[in-house]
Amino acid sequence: MRTVAKRSAIRSERALADLVDHHDTASLWSGMEPVPARIFQVRRRPESSIRVALPAGAWKRVRVLATRQHVPPDKLVGQWLAERIREEARAG
Repeated sequence: MRTVAKRSAIRSERALADLVDHHDTASLWSGMEPVPARIFQVRRRPESSIRVALPAGAWKRVRVLATRQHVPPDKLVGQWLAERIREEARAG
């Protein structure tokens, strides 16, 4: 593990994770002060909703698959739709 000689400019969560994973950060902690504000803010894209009619058997299967993947059924269907839209856009 490498030792960090001075504070690095950390501009993202990924950079912070890389620093902590690959360097000895003990020398940094002594000079740090607590910061009450949030450092990183997650920005979410606005979502739109649609209603889709599915046969009862299909909806049951979606619920089973969503449970296996630990996501809500509506989120799983949204992921599928987004993936298909990306594929269609790439195909032209």
